[in-house]
Amino acid sequence: MRGGGGAGAVFATVLQIGPFLVVAALLPPLPLLSRLLDLSAMAYSVLLMNHYCLVDWWSKQSKQFRKS
Repeated sequence: MRGGGGAGAVFATVLQIGPFLVVAALLPPLPLLSRLLDLSAMAYSVLLMNHYCLVDWWSKQSKQFRKS
C-alpha cells in the first residue's frame, strides 16, 4: 500500500487493528495503562507494516488545518 491516500489508508489500518482490539477486549481484566500500552504497541507495528500511510495522511491533515 504505497502512496495510498486519505480514507482508504485509514480504513485499511482500522481493518488491520480491529482483530487486535477484539483480542484485547477478550483478555482478562488488566490495568488500564498496561492495556493501553499493549494496544499502542500493536497499532504502531501495523503502521510500520503499512509504510506509514496513516502518518502521512495525518500530517497532511494537520498541515491543512494549520493553513486554515
